[in-house]
Amino acid sequence: MIGKNRLTRVILIGAAGRMGRTVGKRFLIDKKVELVGAIDPACAGKSCGSIYGIDLPGPEITAKIENLPDTIKADIALDFSIVEKAVARIEACLVRGCDVLIGTTGFGEKEKSAFKKLSGKYGRRIVQVPNFTLGVNLLLKFSKMAGGIFEHAEIIELHHDKKADAPSGTSVRTANVISSGKDRAEPPGPTDASRGKKVDNIPIHSVRLPGLIAHQEVIFGGEGEILTIRHDTTDRAAFLPGIYLAIERIKNLKPGFHIGLDWAFDPTCPPD
Repeated sequence: MIGKNRLTRVILIGAAGRMGRTVGKRFLIDKKVELVGAIDPACAGKSCGSIYGIDLPGPEITAKIENLPDTIKADIALDFSIVEKAVARIEACLVRGCDVLIGTTGFGEKEKSAFKKLSGKYGRRIVQVPNFTLGVNLLLKFSKMAGGIFEHAEIIELHHDKKADAPSGTSVRTANVISSGKDRAEPPGPTDASRGKKVDNIPIHSVRLPGLIAHQEVIFGGEGEILTIRHDTTDRAAFLPGIYLAIERIKNLKPGFHIGLDWAFDPTCPPD
């Protein structure tokens, strides 16, 4: 909710993708937000309901956000699209007066720098969330705590075979929070490529197989002990509680570019 009188109005980008179909269908069924626009060139001209297989039409899907009529007003754009042309796509959302939640991963420093500049230019919020599940965000908190105690850690992340990036955005974010900006020692053992890609000197091993959705294991090693923190996503519906929480609380976040979902769990950042 954005207030007492109306629902938060949302534009969904990537409406016909794997995440877009899960999220868009639930938006229409749950009626917790108002889905006012849907973007996906793969299904342009079709109604959301028709591609979601439900008897609720929802908005007609357009190929680009620029194709949406100016009469369609939105509070938030939720992007589950692709990395390519993301900066232009996000700016088009900001021009319409939307804050932006990005569920897409795989951005480099160039894109992140552009997002920071755009958020300042338009005075809006751009939030890139590597993972919306509540469990993964708890895993991040626990991993940060453990990273301050254990010198060595490795990450194994497992995803479906259609995932475009490797390592995953969640695993990169995990490595970042474990290191917390501090230089960590080189991992022990050989430097062969089989040891995984190193992020902040933490090896990340990526598995891509049919049958998987999203899974991550963080392993900390110390003298005489091993600590393992694991999270498994068995259904994409697991992303909905975090998405709703982010939509509800984003207005209480300071304008700017932000990464992660910590702010939404902060008791000092209450909903409107």
